[in-house]
Amino acid sequence: MSSIAKTTTTQYSTARYWAIVLVGSFLHAMIVIIPAWWLMPVNAWPISLWSFFASVILMGTLESCLAPPKTGPPDAVEDPLAIRIAGIVGLSIVVLFWCAQFEAVWTGNGQSMNWLNFVGAGFMIGGAALRLWAIATLGQAFVSDIRKDGPRVTSGPYQWLHHPGEIGMLLFVLGGIVSLGAYAMALAAACLLTPISLWRMRRETRLFEK
Repeated sequence: MSSIAKTTTTQYSTARYWAIVLVGSFLHAMIVIIPAWWLMPVNAWPISLWSFFASVILMGTLESCLAPPKTGPPDAVEDPLAIRIAGIVGLSIVVLFWCAQFEAVWTGNGQSMNWLNFVGAGFMIGGAALRLWAIATLGQAFVSDIRKDGPRVTSGPYQWLHHPGEIGMLLFVLGGIVSLGAYAMALAAACLLTPISLWRMRRETRLFEK
């Protein structure tokens, strides 16, 4: 194959990958805000909901960009329980976001911006930045599995935190719920997700201490 043909093929593959990522991120965000479609017309959506919608799309796109899938056969799963828990957490986060939208509409908190909305948005942005920094540092080694492929990474955010990806995810979710004006659901999410995050952190720490 000529160099021109190889370049064209590579460009096509890259464009196709980005198209899949963007469409996937958009569809994921659409699923996350299903209640909003049912509860109110789009032209009545508050700025907090639009900001949340855009943040979910951007987060999904950047995660896929910073940690593209590996080519070749997948790695063997070393901690099946961690994978199952990660899947349950993912579904739970979607349900929590759904409940948050119902609460925001029924209480009216989502229609007016106050300082708590801005605090939530700040936590959401900070959590996204921390998680994306962790993903950028590990690249394709950033996985849901709990595994030990080598010595503990000490660059990037791992200089100061052992679990920046987990902490960033927690801040992103809790901040997003608060930014929508769903304060009761934020408390419920904290009570549900924090123990699970702590469990994953301790499990990974024990693995690296062996």
